[in-house]
Amino acid sequence: MRLELGCPVRCTDGPVGELADVVGDPIRRRVTHLAVEPHHRHRLVRLAPIEPARPQDGAGPALVLACALHDALRLPPVEELAYVRCGEPVLDDPDWDVGIESRSEPWPV
Repeated sequence: MRLELGCPVRCTDGPVGELADVVGDPIRRRVTHLAVEPHHRHRLVRLAPIEPARPQDGAGPALVLACALHDALRLPPVEELAYVRCGEPVLDDPDWDVGIESRSEPWPV
């Protein structure tokens, strides 16, 4: 399945947002989760497992999650992190912080 950032993501009963990012297992070199962002709600990005996702039939790239909207709203929030090898310097980016930030905001219903 081809994954394009920004493509629409739907649930079985309606649109949920767009593909914001992917999470991969660096050892197995496989995508494990999709970061799904509700339209215009950046801080509410949720992680969906890749296994039940499938491409949507029709024109253009789009994904369908094998769950209803109310189930997607209960998916875990994204925890931002970076994969850094031993001895590699931490990113020098003013928009990046070292540490963990939890966001427990619920998705709008």
